[in-house]
Amino acid sequence: MEAFRRVRSVPCLTILGLVMLVRVDASEHSTACTFDLENKGELCFYQEFFFPGNYSFEFQVIKGGQRDVDVAIVAPDDSLIYNKEREKSGVHNWQTTVGTYKFCFSNAFSTFNRKLIYMSLMKQETAALAARMGTKRPDDVSAWLFVAKQIKESLDVVVELQNRYRRYEAVDRNNAMSLSARVQDWSLYQSVLVVVIGLGQMIVLKTLFTEQQTRRFSKP
Repeated sequence: MEAFRRVRSVPCLTILGLVMLVRVDASEHSTACTFDLENKGELCFYQEFFFPGNYSFEFQVIKGGQRDVDVAIVAPDDSLIYNKEREKSGVHNWQTTVGTYKFCFSNAFSTFNRKLIYMSLMKQETAALAARMGTKRPDDVSAWLFVAKQIKESLDVVVELQNRYRRYEAVDRNNAMSLSARVQDWSLYQSVLVVVIGLGQMIVLKTLFTEQQTRRFSKP
């Protein structure tokens, strides 16, 4: 997958200015975006990590062609840590190091179909609420802080599930719309074919009767 390394690197938020991004959700521990990938196109996002951590990368092709794409993750030392070809969706969990990672998508194999792709990068372990709130002893977790942490983790799960259900709904809706368009096109083709065959039969029958009348009147 050397072609991925020659692809230009674009920050996820910068693409918003290029009107290539449909939606961006960013927080302290996660980033998600939905973007269009042109046919024969290749695109890379990059993310700089200042501290090591456990992260989860997820992608899904929502719309376009067979809903497949080539995906690669390139480490700061240019080594390929994740490489999938013509996949519809996928998840990769790994331990990051300090440096800039590239997340590359390629639609070079598609001649006509552009793709609508969702990607997210989420940190699996978050800092303790006590540390984030400025508590002097973050390890001293009181009962209310423990409950607040559980509520936060549950809400994070709810948000992730809602995003996942939205993607599934978008995929199903696109499939239904595509199927409806094909049924309409086929129905129109069948209607035109029935009209053409009917007109053809009328012309043939008219020709037969015309020939019979011509022969009858031409007899001495």
